[in-house]
Amino acid sequence: MKTIITFLFVIFMAVNSYAGNGEINMKAKNSTSNEIKGKIVDAINGEPLAGVEIILLSTNNKTYSDFDGNFKFENIPSGEQQIRISYISYQEKLEKIDVLKNTTDKIQISLKSVEK
Repeated sequence: MKTIITFLFVIFMAVNSYAGNGEINMKAKNSTSNEIKGKIVDAINGEPLAGVEIILLSTNNKTYSDFDGNFKFENIPSGEQQIRISYISYQEKLEKIDVLKNTTDKIQISLKSVEK
């Protein structure tokens, strides 16, 4: 009797483990791997701008450009996306990006300084 119970337990665990792995793989397969990568530069001299705030409006995710002006959003929905770019003493800018499924969109955005 002990042998039968042990055998059934092993079978149950094996089936349960297989079903769990299949479910995890299905979720991973259906996840989005869309990215937007970009660089923010000054419109006049082309110098990269560090610390620029970039907001992906559909998700309200926010990031900042690094010292080389680069930024990145990962795992974003496919379709038209809008980002808002703002930086002290520069004009705020809205950009539309058409994101295709499982792609990385690379963009360069030029900001104009606010004249005083």
